[in-house]
Amino acid sequence: MVREVQKTQQEMQNRYYKTPRHTIQVDYVPYTTKIARHAGCAPREWSRLLTEPRLGFALLFGPYVPYRFRIDGPHQWAGAKEALLTCWDRVIYPLNPKYEKENKPSFTGKLFIFGALVGALSLAMVKLQIGD
Repeated sequence: MVREVQKTQQEMQNRYYKTPRHTIQVDYVPYTTKIARHAGCAPREWSRLLTEPRLGFALLFGPYVPYRFRIDGPHQWAGAKEALLTCWDRVIYPLNPKYEKENKPSFTGKLFIFGALVGALSLAMVKLQIGD
C-alpha cells in the first residue's frame, strides 16, 4: 500500500508543474473511479449496457457526474438513475430560453451532444498519447 502511494505521488510530481500553488493534483475520473471501487459503489457500466441499455449508454458516454456512484453499492439513491438520464435536460434548460420541460432535445441536439463528447474523448486520447 505504501509503495502504491509513493508510486502515485511520484507520477503526479512528474506529470504536473511543480510550484507552491500546485501542491496536490489528480486526474478526476481515474481518482474518483478508484475511490468508488474501494467503497464498493462503482457503477457496472458494461453489465448495465446489457440489462438497461439507456442507462448503460449514459454511464459509458454521458456526463461524469457524482451521482453515478449512487446507483450501485452502499447508500444507493432511488433518484440517481433518473438524475443521470435527465442530466442534459438540466444543462440545456438554462441555455435556451424557449426550452420547456415537456420538450425533449431534438435529434440534432442529441447528435451535437454526442459529437461534442466524441470530440472531447478524441482530444483527451490524443493529449494522453502526446504526453507519453
